[in-house]
Amino acid sequence: MRGFKIADSDLAKYSYSASVNEATLHIGLISTFLQKRLIFDEVRVKDAVLILEKKALPPALNPPLAETPEGSASLQAEKPKDNIGKSQFSELYIRKLKAENMEFIFKDHSSARLPTVVEVVNIDGEVDHFLVSFRTPVNFKGAIHFNGYFDSAQKGRLQVKGTIAKRGNEIDFDLKSEIQDADLTYFSQYYASTSFAILKEARVDIKSDAKCQKNELRTYHDAHIHDIKLNDITPTSQDTLFSLPAATVINFFNDYGGEVKFSFNIGGTLSDPKFEPSPVIKEVISRALGDRIAARFRELPRDVVKISEKAIKGDIDLGKESQAWIEGLEKQFEAFKKELKKKYDSDKAAH
Repeated sequence: MRGFKIADSDLAKYSYSASVNEATLHIGLISTFLQKRLIFDEVRVKDAVLILEKKALPPALNPPLAETPEGSASLQAEKPKDNIGKSQFSELYIRKLKAENMEFIFKDHSSARLPTVVEVVNIDGEVDHFLVSFRTPVNFKGAIHFNGYFDSAQKGRLQVKGTIAKRGNEIDFDLKSEIQDADLTYFSQYYASTSFAILKEARVDIKSDAKCQKNELRTYHDAHIHDIKLNDITPTSQDTLFSLPAATVINFFNDYGGEVKFSFNIGGTLSDPKFEPSPVIKEVISRALGDRIAARFRELPRDVVKISEKAIKGDIDLGKESQAWIEGLEKQFEAFKKELKKKYDSDKAAH
């Protein structure tokens, strides 16, 4: 099969489209007719493109989902159909689906600025035991394992593996993912609010463990930002990085020698119409970095801590002069600690 496309725009917040340049289908003919379900021993897809777009709809056009009774297996907009004949297939089952050179494009139109576009290219991977019900089309399950790159190999690598299932209005999955050596500046629209680029270069590694049971999402992440290089600019008090005052974050990066490690967790209910992953991720990462900065400042003398806490909240702007003054006090404090240790060692030896 060559050159076919599918598209759907019925979703309230998202629309998607997919195209495939070439697909090879190995059908299990005998099993298909005996079991009355469409069975493929293997499906190979080459040069496919999947596009997911987040729409910018006004609230009036985006009503919340209606609540369903506990244990219900149907969606508000999807109900089991009774007009399926006995000769029709009830399910699609693929023992192994292989993707080669696939591309995933996410377009976010919800921002007032230009749409944010994230591309994952050169995706190679597999889906094992993929099952879709034709009687309730929203149901599916499978095991996935994919590798790809953000925009190009130079922008960083993404790996995802685990299992996923959807039954009615409930989603279950257990996924492990790893972002390796990704270009952090590629995602600047998600963490920076400035009229210029503060981060000249930066790479990020993130290991994630995401679990969801009956729409209840819990994720755990370990992040490492490294190889940080900053442009030689002085940010204003309105400029922010990770929802924190940009001057504070810049001073923190400089103080840590161009790298920082931190962890963060994200949780929520997928069926809650108010739950949006993007702002939650930004908020959680900002809080994690803020805690890391606060922990660093708590190592300074008490007078410096008071100033530092105000800087984190954005009450004052730590300019170059203030930063030099704080660094001077920090050096004095370190020298004071060394003198105390020397005196302690001397007294201990005397006794």
